[in-house]
Amino acid sequence: MTVYGSYFAPLAQQTLTVSAGDRPDSLQVTAPWRDTITVLCRICDLSRLPNVRWAHGWVDNPPEWRSQISHGALQVYRQWAADHLRECDQ
Repeated sequence: MTVYGSYFAPLAQQTLTVSAGDRPDSLQVTAPWRDTITVLCRICDLSRLPNVRWAHGWVDNPPEWRSQISHGALQVYRQWAADHLRECDQ
């Protein structure tokens, strides 16, 4: 699995990891939670209009919390793509 990077989300008060999702054109955001690594959300359709799907237990967090996490994840992915993908691959 490709790891695109990680970032600190102040509202979540922890460092989150952004990696390739289980389908093409998708990613997942994971974080340590209760002695395990859990998926917070998956973002699909990265090359078009990203669609965020929150995992059970995280969907009820405040909108600003979810926005900070999803925007941070997309920023990490876009930076990775800019550094690693050739122009003709995008």
